[in-house]
Amino acid sequence: MEIKKVLVIDDNKNEQVFLSRALSSIYSCDIITADNGQQGLEMILMESPDLAFLDVAMPLMDGIEMLEILRIQYSQIKIPIIALTAKSDSLTLNKLLTLDIDEYLLKPINIEQIINKMEKVLSKY
Repeated sequence: MEIKKVLVIDDNKNEQVFLSRALSSIYSCDIITADNGQQGLEMILMESPDLAFLDVAMPLMDGIEMLEILRIQYSQIKIPIIALTAKSDSLTLNKLLTLDIDEYLLKPINIEQIINKMEKVLSKY
C-alpha cells in the first residue's frame, strides 16, 4: 500500500507538528490535520486519507467517540487507524481494539515507534 495522504487527529499542536514532520520526511506523503474527533471525521469524509493517526483523549469529540461513529455510520469507509494514547489500561486498549484499530502507540511517541507501527500497518494492506 502506498501512502499518499495521512490525517493526524490530535488536539496537541506539538504532537501534530512532530508527527507531520516525521511522516512527511520518511514517507514523502501529504499531511492533513484535525484538532478533535469531529474535525477528524469531517476530514476523513472530505479528504479520503490513506491512513489516520488518532489521539484518544481530545475535547469536543474524543477518539473513541469518533471511531464509534466512523465504524457504525460510515462502515463502508475502510481506513487504517493508528491510535495514540497516554492510557495503557486494559479497558481503553480493549475498547480501541473492538473498534477495529490497526495499531496503537503509547505516548510519548518517538520516530522509531512511528516507523515500526507504519510498517506493520502497511504490510497488512
